[in-house]
Amino acid sequence: MSKMYYFLILLTLMVAVLLVGDYNLLKRIDAIEDSIDGKLDRLVWLANHHEDYRALRVVPPGKRHILYPARKTFRHGIDNPEEFQQRCRSDISRWAMIDEQLLERGVSLEVLEREELDSLGIVREKVEMAFKGNAGWLLRGYLLYPKGSEGKKIPGVLCLNGHRGKARAVAGIEQDYTNGYGLALAQQGCKVLCFDWCFEQESSLTDSQGKSYSDHDSLSAYVNQTNGATTGLALYMENAYCAFKVLKSDTMVDTSRLGVTGISRGGELTSYFAALFAPEIDAYYASGAGYPFVYRRFGGGCDCTYVESIFENYEFSDLLLAAAPLPSGIQLGVRDGIWGYWDNIEQIMLDVKPIYEDLGEANLFRLDIHPDKHVYNVDQSMAFFRENLIRN
Repeated sequence: MSKMYYFLILLTLMVAVLLVGDYNLLKRIDAIEDSIDGKLDRLVWLANHHEDYRALRVVPPGKRHILYPARKTFRHGIDNPEEFQQRCRSDISRWAMIDEQLLERGVSLEVLEREELDSLGIVREKVEMAFKGNAGWLLRGYLLYPKGSEGKKIPGVLCLNGHRGKARAVAGIEQDYTNGYGLALAQQGCKVLCFDWCFEQESSLTDSQGKSYSDHDSLSAYVNQTNGATTGLALYMENAYCAFKVLKSDTMVDTSRLGVTGISRGGELTSYFAALFAPEIDAYYASGAGYPFVYRRFGGGCDCTYVESIFENYEFSDLLLAAAPLPSGIQLGVRDGIWGYWDNIEQIMLDVKPIYEDLGEANLFRLDIHPDKHVYNVDQSMAFFRENLIRN
């Protein structure tokens, strides 16, 4: 018989083995997911299921070696934490091409509507805001705060939308995967600002030629027409810092108790914001953050926050390290199949927790796991903010 015949036989056997392996893996996935349906114990989960589940998400067989190739990632016991933080912030700002002069401008705020919601115990104001003298974009969103809090000093929390997110939903006007966490924070005693990114929903973005960009997919088109003068990440951070300055300048807000939170893309951007502006905030909580660094290396994810130099040199854990030892919460859903958290959550914990321990603040870094899909678990985040920001 010819060599080709034996080669085909061998190839057939290899395919059969792979198919059987995939079938067994799918059965194991079902068994794991059935076993945790509504009955999740975090410690038991991590101890008993992490190794199984880790293989089910992002990392293809034989590819684990490319999980952590970053060149400048923090080396525990070698790098000085404070020097690393300064370098990381400087690199991210420079590579993302954030407009530092824009961030130094004053901000304007106009209240468009005001409602007293007696049944919810809050006041909700529809607002628009921008950097002064910046004609390129305008942000619209909502300020929420407890009724009767005028004249008092209360914590302020900035809420960052996810991919195609809506400030209306965060404010509790509509229902979606955010579960109205902005409304929940206001009911806990915070002044909350949620807004739509300048290229989404009710906000607005125009280029120097007067062309408008009005949905998430238009972000890449806007960035491309600048001919390399900016990035999507820069626009996100400039929007976020504008809103942050509005919140920080509010006379009702206690500037010693400022927090940031978000889910999905908003969780990722919360982590970027904390890394860049840690000296100005007091706590942050990133839900469903996506760990885009790992995900991107396997061809997934959106280009909207992708900056090649950042992804080549840093890991997601480095963002958390750059903000240490701020009170930090990471929230994950075990049924969230979008990002493949389980491939590198262990490594993130191994990288970040020792730094908090070295700084004597081990209790300030936490991982919250809930048994649901890609949603913001309000109960977990409210517990975090009550402990680390509200502190009544």
